[in-house]
Amino acid sequence: MPQKAALFQPPGEISGLVAPALATERNAVYIRFFANHPFICRLRNNSFNHANDVGYDVRIDGAGVADSDLVIDYVGNKHGSPTNGRVNSTVEDCVIISSCNLHGQIAANSFCTRGDGGSVGGFIRDCLDVTACAGPAVNTVKIYGNHSREYLSGAAIENSIEAFQEDGLRTFGPGDATPSVAYGRTFETDAGMLTITDFDHGYPGQEIVVISRGAVTFDTTGTSLVGSFSSIVTADGDVTRWVMEGGSSWRLTGFVDSSVDSSVDA
Repeated sequence: MPQKAALFQPPGEISGLVAPALATERNAVYIRFFANHPFICRLRNNSFNHANDVGYDVRIDGAGVADSDLVIDYVGNKHGSPTNGRVNSTVEDCVIISSCNLHGQIAANSFCTRGDGGSVGGFIRDCLDVTACAGPAVNTVKIYGNHSREYLSGAAIENSIEAFQEDGLRTFGPGDATPSVAYGRTFETDAGMLTITDFDHGYPGQEIVVISRGAVTFDTTGTSLVGSFSSIVTADGDVTRWVMEGGSSWRLTGFVDSSVDSSVDA
């Protein structure tokens, strides 16, 4: 049977915790909070040992996305390491957050699993799982400066933390006319020809930068993209900048044409 985590009613802060290696699968920290008030949760500088199988390191549950708001401060935590992980351990979720609107920051955390240098290694399924939170348009959490690593061959991470990073470069899917900009800031398009009419999963005030890698047109004529009387036609290397206003429109705030020498005054 898995080792059960302690159930905490909303604490002010958890820091300096070292989750030990156990002989059976273990869960470390379970926090549950309730509806009708925002909950502030701070977890900093904790260490979670992956010497054995893990259900989750940290789990935080709200009462539902309709009326539960979590302000998270999850900073400087270490999940596994190159030296303490059992090479065939399985970790389902390092951090899982559900049933709430998510705000605050997840920053400067590390996620590591190790192999034996051959074909056997530890496995992390999810560094972070927020699929049961509110949609990205409601969440305003900032996710940046985190790092995941597969140490030695045989180790594997299925869903890395980098997939959520706003300080990383993300790529839109091919043929997607309304690509998602959830949890991100800088994006590049596919190399094919495409017309974009909207960006999905944004929130008011979000700023994004889009680097075109092909013949991409941004349709600003009667779509959710505004700021130009005619559509913006871009080529490989061109850059556009957008900000979401009013909860439904994306306003063009900048356009760099890579064919123009920017060192020459217009």
